[in-house]
Amino acid sequence: MAASDAATSAPSTRINALDLMRGYLIMVIISVHLAYYPSLLGAFDGRGQLWVSEAEGFFFISGLLIGIIRRRDIERSGFMTAAVKVLKRGLRLYLTGAVLTILYLCWGRWMIGISPDSVKGGLDTSSSVLPLAWSIITLKYSYGWSDFLIFYAGFLFVTPIVLWLLLKRLWWVVLSATLGLWLWRWNGGYGPYNSFLQWQVYFFLGTLIGYYWHTLGAALARLPGGWQRAVKLGAVIVTVMMAVGGLLAVFGPQNSSSSLFAWIHAVNASTFYNRMLTDGRDGLLRPIVLLVTFAGAFTLVRRYEHKIMHYAGWLLLPFGRNSLYVYILGGLALFTIPFFAHAGSFWLNSALEVGTITVIWLAVKHKVLFKIIPR
Repeated sequence: MAASDAATSAPSTRINALDLMRGYLIMVIISVHLAYYPSLLGAFDGRGQLWVSEAEGFFFISGLLIGIIRRRDIERSGFMTAAVKVLKRGLRLYLTGAVLTILYLCWGRWMIGISPDSVKGGLDTSSSVLPLAWSIITLKYSYGWSDFLIFYAGFLFVTPIVLWLLLKRLWWVVLSATLGLWLWRWNGGYGPYNSFLQWQVYFFLGTLIGYYWHTLGAALARLPGGWQRAVKLGAVIVTVMMAVGGLLAVFGPQNSSSSLFAWIHAVNASTFYNRMLTDGRDGLLRPIVLLVTFAGAFTLVRRYEHKIMHYAGWLLLPFGRNSLYVYILGGLALFTIPFFAHAGSFWLNSALEVGTITVIWLAVKHKVLFKIIPR
C-alpha cells in the first residue's frame, strides 16, 4: 500500500453514502439506549443485540472519515496541519465529555433520593470530589451519556501517531496494534480502560481503511466487471444473511416453540457462540462481521443512494453530518425521559422515540447552539 498516490488522492466532496449511514446509526443508537421495548426502531434493530451493533458501525465510520479527511489534509498542507486539527478536536470533545459527566453526575446525585429507579446506572454516589475529579481527568470515569465523547477524544489523541505510521507506510504496525489490543481485551478485563480497548478496534480499523479508501477503490475498479459484481453481490448476500440470522437469534426463540427455534436457542446458549459473536459485544469475530456487513451495507446504500436521499435524506444527512451534536442532545433527552415516562405499550414507546428524534432534528435544522456544542 502506497502512502500517497496522485491518481487516488481524496476528492474534496463528501461521500453522501457514509453520511446517510452514520445518520441512520446515530438515530437508532438513541432508540437502543432508550431501551423502551417493544418499539418501532427497537424491533427493526433487534434491540441492539445483533451480531453488529450501531455503536460499532458508528465508531468505524467515524474512524473511516478521519482517515479519508486527514489524509487529504496531509497531502494538501502537511502532517503537522492534520495532527493539530485532530488534537484540537480531541481536546474539544474531551472537555465537552468532562463537562457532561459532571453535569450528569450532579443531576444523578440530586435525583437519586427522589426517583432512584429512574437514575441511569453507573452513578458514583460515594467518591469525594478530588478522587472523582482525577478519575474524570484521566478518562477512568464517565457518567450519563458522555462516554462516546470520552472514547472518541481518547482515540483522537492517539490518531496523530496512527497517521504518522500510515504516512511512513507502516500500515501493518497499525493493524497489528489494534488487533492485538482487541485480542488482549477479549482475553480478559482490564479495569477502567476496558471500553477503550473494546471500541478502538472499530475506530482504528476505520482509520486504516479510510486512509487507503481511494487506493482500495481504485484497486476494486481495476478488477474485471464480473469480479466487481461478484465482490459486491457477495458482500450484500452475506450482510443480508447476517442480519436475518441475527434477528432470528434475538426474536425467534421468544416467539416460537418450533424445533428450528429450539435449535437457535441452544446455539445462543453455547459458550463458543457467545465467545465468538456476542459476549457482551466482545465476541472475537465481531470486527470481521462488522467489516463484511459494512461492505454490504455501503454497496446497497450506494446502489440506492438517490432514492434514499429523496425519501430520507432530509433526516439522515443532517444527523450524519452532525452526529456528535445529535448524540449529545440525544443523551440529554435519554437521561431526562425516565424521570417523566417509563416503558409502556408499543405505541407509547415508539412515540417517545419518534418525539425525541423529531426534537433533535428541529434543533439541527435551526442550528441551536451550533457554535457551542461539538458536531
